[in-house]
Amino acid sequence: IYEDKMTKEQAWINSVNTIREYARWCLDKKILIDLELDPHVYFVVNSLEKMAKMIEDIEVPNVFPNIDIGHLCITREPPKTMEKLKSRILHVHLSETDTFEHPSRSSVVNLA
Repeated sequence: IYEDKMTKEQAWINSVNTIREYARWCLDKKILIDLELDPHVYFVVNSLEKMAKMIEDIEVPNVFPNIDIGHLCITREPPKTMEKLKSRILHVHLSETDTFEHPSRSSVVNLA
């Protein structure tokens, strides 16, 4: 539910409750939920620390972190920051950026 003057705390609670409800619905269907952080300031989960806390607060075993390498470049979080998540990582999204944009064909890394 969007409220014009919603606090960050209320946005967190709403996110936890909504994802928890969805995760519980998915659980008996054997569907896994993969959360990805977005580094922008107004997103609820915008760091690895918040990702770990969100998964902890949801408390449903089918919720996992998706690690987006491009987003970690933006947040400047070192690999050691993933320590709390390492045994639960479901997917790693390889992308390259050091801006808030993901323009196609702009890579400078040779992945070949």
